Amino acid sequence: MLPSVLVGFYSNPEHISPLTDSIDLLSNEFRVIVVARDVGNFNYKYPSNVSLFKIGPHCEMSKYNMPFYKKLFSFLSFILKLFILIRREKPSILFLYDTNAYIAGWLASRPFRNIPIFYHQSDPVLLSEIPKNYFSYFAKCLELNVVRSADVLSFTDPYNAKLFLDDAKLKIKKEVIIVENCTCKLINIPKMSYEMQKIKDSGKQIIIHRGPVGSGVNLRPAVRSIKYWPDNSVLVLLGLIANRQIELCRNVVQQEGFLDRVILVPYLPTREELLGYTVSADIGLILYKIKKEGMKYWGPTKLYDYIACGIPVIAPKEMIFVDEIIKRHEIGLTFESDSPEVIGKTIRHLLEQPALLQKMRDNARKIHLSELNYETQFEPLLKKIKNVIGDCS
Repeated sequence: MLPSVLVGFYSNPEHISPLTDSIDLLSNEFRVIVVARDVGNFNYKYPSNVSLFKIGPHCEMSKYNMPFYKKLFSFLSFILKLFILIRREKPSILFLYDTNAYIAGWLASRPFRNIPIFYHQSDPVLLSEIPKNYFSYFAKCLELNVVRSADVLSFTDPYNAKLFLDDAKLKIKKEVIIVENCTCKLINIPKMSYEMQKIKDSGKQIIIHRGPVGSGVNLRPAVRSIKYWPDNSVLVLLGLIANRQIELCRNVVQQEGFLDRVILVPYLPTREELLGYTVSADIGLILYKIKKEGMKYWGPTKLYDYIACGIPVIAPKEMIFVDEIIKRHEIGLTFESDSPEVIGKTIRHLLEQPALLQKMRDNARKIHLSELNYETQFEPLLKKIKNVIGDCS
């Protein structure tokens, strides 16, 4: 029988494409056991040697907040399921992918102290940025204290790795591996969705912002910037979660007078659908407000999906890690102010230079195929997992 890897994630793995890609790559070498929260719909077709255990109570993406007693019940159930599976399946390692899963895995594995723990830390929030009266403050304190038990730590970028290690005040040297949030290698660009193809065929240029919108996204300045765009361009807001986000966007767009220039696309349940819409873009937008130190160094998955599809990127300059990638590989532009005029003129400047757009498209595809794909990024971590499992055999 193949050695087994127990993967823990305290949500739906399908919402984090690098995690499903990790599971796929691990399944080529090992039997994989996945423990996840029962959130939203599960549509992904896992390989045959992957076992999925969903921990309730079930909740929809639009109703993620639950009463405290349900949250507590869910977390305790998650710990119990991990404990049962560790005892029954005797996994070779634990691969834990978020703060809650790491704490749960650490607690569940205490009676089995010889199991190596790999912890992928991708949350850029520092302890000082969390109000002390929040439960997440307690969880963060616990994480920073018990992270010493992890055998290997991985992060999405070197900057947040340093911030986290400093926050944890780790005095012992930990092995750190960087795995950027890339998408899996797309040898061929995905087929464009029928809906987006119709828009392209009408002669429109498409600017996409992908992902949920809320207080952390500069939505209104981006909508206001449309008045500076070429007349034949439209904004597509892709992947809105729940009716409240759709209504929020519609209200903003209506207030700014651009209902005829903005297309709202609800959350898409499969990665194939998401990429089918994404690939239609002439420009991909990243519009985060930088509220926390770690976000300056964050590389969101939308960035790597844009790159994989050969889409030039426009992002705020204060996202230092993203700015470095864009400039190093010449795959887009950054803006220094979130004023509508600055954003709008940056977009117009790029749209009106087809030769530059094409060069950026070619650069994006080239760097995706050679370096910024998940197979390449995950290889050092996969090699370490193989070595640890080999040593334990």
